[in-house]
Amino acid sequence: MATLQEAISQIQAEIKAISGIREAPETPPESINQFPFALCFARTGEYTIGPPEMMTGIHTIVLELHVARKDLTRDVPTAMKYAKSIPLAILVALMNRTLTAISTMERIRYEFGPLGWGGAETIGFRFYIENVMTQDLI
Repeated sequence: MATLQEAISQIQAEIKAISGIREAPETPPESINQFPFALCFARTGEYTIGPPEMMTGIHTIVLELHVARKDLTRDVPTAMKYAKSIPLAILVALMNRTLTAISTMERIRYEFGPLGWGGAETIGFRFYIENVMTQDLI
């Protein structure tokens, strides 16, 4: 049993452990200047009642990997190093049951390209962690 915020916090903890990730704050800050960094937040979802005495949530959680955009010939390869390691960290944590806030998860989609945060021009990945199920007592 867990909340959406607990699921997000656990994902961030897994991502922060990846070699090379400089920051992965539990809640998105106004700005950040340590690159690469990862941010995780809720995108869409719905809640239903059930099983009895429980609230079940089905969510899409977004995880963004930001690399400072200064020299694309260096920045793109830096970002590409995380194309596999980020989804792999999430999937392994789910299989090893260290993401205790998540009951199930279906897939991870991604987009790659220009991003930005707090006025900083960045490039990187936007991962969509889809059909994340959380359950909590009513």
